Amino acid sequence: MVTLLDPKWAVLQYHIAAGDKLGLTLINPAHFTGTARAVYDLAIEQPELSMPVILQAMKAGLDDQSLEVAVEELMRHHIKAEEVDHYRRALVASYNNWKIKDAIDWAAEQIGTGQNRMRILEELYSRLSNVHDIRGLLTFEDVFEQIAQMNVPTIPTGFAAFREAGLSEYQTGNMMLLAGDTGTFKTTTAINMCRASLYEDPDLHVFYFMKEQRFHEVWYKLFAMESDMSYSDIQRMMNMQHPQARDRIRASFSPDAYSMFERFHVISQDTFSTPQDVASMLRGYSTRYAKMMWVVDYATRLDFGGRPEHFNAYYAAGLEVLKNATLATQSFGIVVTQLKDNWNIDYKTGNKIKTPPDRKDIIWSSEAKNLAAYILMLYNPGTYFDVPKNYLYLSVLKVRHVEKVSRINMLVNGEKQLVEPADAMVSKEMETILKNLQKER
Repeated sequence: MVTLLDPKWAVLQYHIAAGDKLGLTLINPAHFTGTARAVYDLAIEQPELSMPVILQAMKAGLDDQSLEVAVEELMRHHIKAEEVDHYRRALVASYNNWKIKDAIDWAAEQIGTGQNRMRILEELYSRLSNVHDIRGLLTFEDVFEQIAQMNVPTIPTGFAAFREAGLSEYQTGNMMLLAGDTGTFKTTTAINMCRASLYEDPDLHVFYFMKEQRFHEVWYKLFAMESDMSYSDIQRMMNMQHPQARDRIRASFSPDAYSMFERFHVISQDTFSTPQDVASMLRGYSTRYAKMMWVVDYATRLDFGGRPEHFNAYYAAGLEVLKNATLATQSFGIVVTQLKDNWNIDYKTGNKIKTPPDRKDIIWSSEAKNLAAYILMLYNPGTYFDVPKNYLYLSVLKVRHVEKVSRINMLVNGEKQLVEPADAMVSKEMETILKNLQKER
């Protein structure tokens, strides 16, 4: 594969202008993201290499304050001539609104994914028609009527630990921050949460963007939850690559498990890199699936771009991209994240801190707390001290839509990869352990 020597847009424009499709096929597609990837895909797929110039025409049309030129160019290349007039109504939208550019960029990305073009253009018309400037401000009666007709879908948590605490559903259009130190069962907990929601809602699809581990490790955990075999046995038998071993594992799943597997999608780490990649994929999936839940595991492994000394600003912008995608797709997102280095070390004494981590200990917490409607913190004291390794404390640090819950005590079954609420007796013992640790501080 050829490595880009120039900026990606310059490379695309050169090959498009030259009609050099062969040259484009020699370039690694991973170099192109967002709208540039849509242009690349169109150039490869279309019989005439000039097809992607429509995207440039759209941008030029916006720059010239001529939305009509941009949209007509889009329609001219992508729908039948007799259908153009139907979509010309979209031109009533105001030109000087950033939402127009956002809608055009969205349409360009969707066309690049190969989705149904008529559905894309219908949605484009809807988005542009809803754009209005200050002259089109709604009256109170209009606003009240819109609110009364709103249908904000929710996703049942189904997670026993959350049900016990009164958190019965997730509000779509929001993100959750699931934080914890290394080795505190963040991935295991996230998969348990996804599994529980999938069983509760047969229309739900989950998209697990795994950036830390190989994608099959996620499946092994889910297999253990559904099988009569242990996690270690499944790992061993799958690694044997023996047909009989694989058949033995498949035979251990129930029909309900198979149905759940069909709606659980793991996105391999080599297919996405940036928050923009995740957002673009979510928008693409939303054209096919009405109800979605997604996980990014974990946030700081994404490529936020920019110089290292400016990472804070780029990280905040990247989270904003994910938040906007969550709103646009009316999905629910879980962002798995780490704690700061040495969060549990007292810098004055050098001793380990024996209190659970708080919101301030989350990496780049100031940006995360503003964008997340839910913030959950996992604490496994057995990682640092001589206490049972399967005791897991989940602190609910922020829940925007329900009454505040302080902490949920849970037990981890490592062989089955299950996270479940502790019973009253064990929960009391866990509270005693936590108090004793804090007394020893």
